[in-house]
Amino acid sequence: MRSIEMSFNSKYGYDWVFSYFDVESGGFPEELRRRLEHMVTGNVIIEEIKRDNPYFNIPESIDRHYLKWKGMSGSRYGLVPNHKYLDFKLKNRFHSYGFQFLPTLSRYRYVCNVDIGTALQCNVDDDFFRRMKTEEKAFGFSYAPVDSAVGVKTLFGTYLEFINQSEESGAVSSNNLQKFIINEGVTPLYTQCNMDSNMGIVDMDILRSEHYKRFFNHMDAAMGLFYERWTDYNLKTLYFSTYVDKDKILYIADSGYNDLLNRISCPINMEEKIAHKCVCDPRNDLAFSRSSCLRLFFNITGMELPKDVEVTDIYGVKYKRARVKGKTYENMFKRLEQKYRELFL
Repeated sequence: MRSIEMSFNSKYGYDWVFSYFDVESGGFPEELRRRLEHMVTGNVIIEEIKRDNPYFNIPESIDRHYLKWKGMSGSRYGLVPNHKYLDFKLKNRFHSYGFQFLPTLSRYRYVCNVDIGTALQCNVDDDFFRRMKTEEKAFGFSYAPVDSAVGVKTLFGTYLEFINQSEESGAVSSNNLQKFIINEGVTPLYTQCNMDSNMGIVDMDILRSEHYKRFFNHMDAAMGLFYERWTDYNLKTLYFSTYVDKDKILYIADSGYNDLLNRISCPINMEEKIAHKCVCDPRNDLAFSRSSCLRLFFNITGMELPKDVEVTDIYGVKYKRARVKGKTYENMFKRLEQKYRELFL
């Protein structure tokens, strides 16, 4: 929070909304609320996710035995360990569909999601909220990760089922970003590319639409959010790449994005680094590496590469296992896992 306030929000004073599920029935600590209010320039708004919220829950039709055996096995995918935690799965389902209907968030059209451990290591002078509105953007992102094919085995096939339905095929944008997610050929293949929802800005009107609801319901019925390791950014990337003009997708440049999975975006050019007062090391930049899909996004949209980024005709990407920083990332899911299992399973 401090880095985002210093880098961006201290100039604009946007509100912070904290949503939480009170699994321990202790309420939101007043001391924490006061500390948060002292840290930020906008308003601090606390929103509890109620226990009867149908979206922060597991589907009634789920096979609980299969979920425990396959979806929550400790080392099934060889990925960061969060995939085995029920908290992680519930969070991703809720961020895919449900959070946009929270009473507090209903007053906002544009929302930027901030995950724990996120930092901006450059001054961000561009008011990306205002750009979203004035340029009529639908989605903005700061990082473009590559997913492991093992964790999303049925994701692409389920997506193809939806877009190939006669009533849905006509809704596909004629100026879409599908090349970001589909390797065209005799048989379409999934690129495994994503636009991360962490530090991602979304037009909530789209997520509240009837069409997005139909898309989510189709994807949700496949249970990949629970049996596999689908994430909310998987679903949002597939949807926005297909049903929104690619001109309505915004990349947030020169932010110095950094997260708990050690994914780092840092300007390569020294003049740009100094101009934005970045404290990151360009040698650690992964934004234009093969473990990121950002270079592919630039190529598809016709954007010019930033200064000093190597020009290449190679746009292939490769999944690279994340180097998680310490135990923080796992512990935030692990700490209350038993309580979540008792409550939902």
